[in-house]
Amino acid sequence: HLASAARRIVWGKFMNCGQTCVAPDYLLVHRDIADELIDSLRQEIVRQYGKNPQENSDYPRIINEKRFYELILLTKQGHIEHGGIYDADDLYIAPTLISHITPDMRIMHEEIFGPILPILQYTTLDEAIDFINSREKPLALYYFGNKRKEMKKVLNQTSSGGSCINDVVSHVANPYLPFGGVGNSGIGHYHGRESFYTFSHTRSVHQVCTFRRETVSYKTTTAITELFLFGEFQSKRLSVESNILRCRGHIVFIIPQCAGYHQIGTISVAGNRHIVHTTLAQQHLYIGLMRLRIEIID
Repeated sequence: HLASAARRIVWGKFMNCGQTCVAPDYLLVHRDIADELIDSLRQEIVRQYGKNPQENSDYPRIINEKRFYELILLTKQGHIEHGGIYDADDLYIAPTLISHITPDMRIMHEEIFGPILPILQYTTLDEAIDFINSREKPLALYYFGNKRKEMKKVLNQTSSGGSCINDVVSHVANPYLPFGGVGNSGIGHYHGRESFYTFSHTRSVHQVCTFRRETVSYKTTTAITELFLFGEFQSKRLSVESNILRCRGHIVFIIPQCAGYHQIGTISVAGNRHIVHTTLAQQHLYIGLMRLRIEIID
């Protein structure tokens, strides 16, 4: 399937002369198929843009002169496998493939945003994953292959704004998928309903029902009496002193709600081991406006 992969990579990389934010920035290829893939990429460039892309009306130019010369400097590294031709008067740079690239080269330390594709080789999948993770998190990651186990491994062990399997760029065109970066590649996401959430604010509103008789008293002693009304457990196991709730044995605590009692957690003591389970994730309990600290008594 190298021919299919090459077709999609060339399309995604060189559209708009490589000047898209989700264009493949570099290519990691297993060394056993590197030569064959490079040959397929050459053929696909010719198929899509002709032998002279400068004459192709669908192949654009670099945005300005400053960026043009910055890109030309990047072509002076590694070994040019295809392209490398440019015309300063026309701000034209041919679709270019470069091999023999090492991680310390300048081309690997900035977003290329142009028609230059560095090609790096790896021996094991772990080596490729480590390389990806050693760099800033990308806006997009593209995986080509039919081995489901390896695909899951790459997705699970790397982080990126978005991903495609056996394709490039196309995830951006799907209005049902959120688009955005992570870490250095961006914050947040949009597209479809995600755009609505991103540019909206969710306001929290908590409404408390009012009755003639309060279900929770805002006095310490009464509140504790109201609070622990569950099964066989007696209030004598509880005591409140200076806003500290002390309990003995196994207690299930509940907070009165408008529609009845709602269990929110348990406090357990097993031997000398204190086991505290509470949805509050802290050893504090809030009753109305009171803040009580929970203590276990052996």
